[in-house]
Amino acid sequence: MPGITKVPTGDQPEDVEEQIRNMCLDFISNPNAIILAVTAANQDLANSDALKLARLVDPEGERTIGVLTKVDIMDQGTDCCEILDNKVIPLRRGYIAVINRSQKDIIENLEIRKGLAKEFSYFQSHPRYRNMIMKCGTRNLARTLNQLLMHHIRDVLPDIKSRISKLLLQVTTNLDALGESIDDQSFSNKGAIILKIISQFTNYFINKVDGKGSNEIIEEITELYGGARISYIFNEIFGKKLKQLDPFEGLEDDDIRTAIANANGTRPSLFVPEISFDLLVRRQIARLEQPGLQCLDLIVDEMQKMIGQTDIIEFHRFPDLRDRIMEVVNQLLKDCILPTSKMISNLIQIELAYINTSHPDFIGGKAAVAAAQQAHQQRLKQQMTGGNSTGNGEGGLPAPPPIPPASPIVPHHHPSSNPSLLSPSASSAPVGGGGFLGLFSSSAKTNNAPPPNPSHAIVSRNNAAQVDDFKGIRLPQVSKY
Repeated sequence: MPGITKVPTGDQPEDVEEQIRNMCLDFISNPNAIILAVTAANQDLANSDALKLARLVDPEGERTIGVLTKVDIMDQGTDCCEILDNKVIPLRRGYIAVINRSQKDIIENLEIRKGLAKEFSYFQSHPRYRNMIMKCGTRNLARTLNQLLMHHIRDVLPDIKSRISKLLLQVTTNLDALGESIDDQSFSNKGAIILKIISQFTNYFINKVDGKGSNEIIEEITELYGGARISYIFNEIFGKKLKQLDPFEGLEDDDIRTAIANANGTRPSLFVPEISFDLLVRRQIARLEQPGLQCLDLIVDEMQKMIGQTDIIEFHRFPDLRDRIMEVVNQLLKDCILPTSKMISNLIQIELAYINTSHPDFIGGKAAVAAAQQAHQQRLKQQMTGGNSTGNGEGGLPAPPPIPPASPIVPHHHPSSNPSLLSPSASSAPVGGGGFLGLFSSSAKTNNAPPPNPSHAIVSRNNAAQVDDFKGIRLPQVSKY
């Protein structure tokens, strides 16, 4: 490992230290690399930049060898024997001391062979190093590295052979799939090849829709894909959107009263007019169109994604053909968007054109009246149950519920002070707290007070009953798709 320059000199860049550090890390990060942590023996080992970098990628010291240089210029009375004995900063591969040629030897062109002999003579004659001669010298360093290399090759060779065999098999398979050269083939044969590629593309796309091709990309995706995603859009997103639609959203009781009054004209009605029912229901049915169009957009996006990810081996051989196929298929998909949108709008228009009140799931006026009467009776029972604690009859019987005053029907542009203009059946208040049956009672007192909401001309208890009847009518469930 080379020394790391701290201060740039000359034309060196300002970040020379960072560049050298990153270069060293790129090499030593390879798990198959042997790290030579070179450190001068005449400096403190704890300040070694080489050992610091080596510990970043090899904290256990499994593939790091410490190399001590400048052993011959250490201070008098000092040596590096403790480091060579692996007692200071332990490394599994240990340390080896070497003596390189000095600057004077380089200037005098001292041969490497003579330099190695000079190095061996120094260690052999030193009283401390000659007892650990196997850990000293460039020759011992070379022998140690050679042994490590042989052992490493022996350990990784089976895995390398296995990977090479797999790569060879994969390449052979790809070559077989690509087929022979088409330069020398006739025009008809080239057309057959193109037709075959288009068929393979089509089958690959169909398999994705059917879920048969998901195993090929199971390791690459962690979400729904292809046909599963389309099914999720229909059943979960679109289906839940329809179920979450409130049939009375944006439809207030005042709107229902106004529609009923407009349909009745100057004559009061005992039942809900069909004209007002059709008018209000059509407005709610029209809200089903937007979820359908949103579902169409989601399906188109998913299919475009599937087309872009449909890749076969032949496309690597003919990239221009791939681009052309993708362009044509995407254009076909875009051409289908407008007719599909029109079909969705037509389905809604069909529902708006005719309200099928003869459907078995349709709750008509009779059932709605029965439901309103049942709800009214249930409210009366709740009121009576709540009055048990304040009974005024014998045996603690509850007091009968008070009869609320009735609001008369006030025709538009007619004075409210003239009771003779009111129909007896229309001006009668319901007995026993109101409800639909109260429409047929005429024994209650009248009250000529003006209606509480001046924006509506007709507000009475029979209007409230009609509103309850209208809200009790239930259309058949809209089919999912």
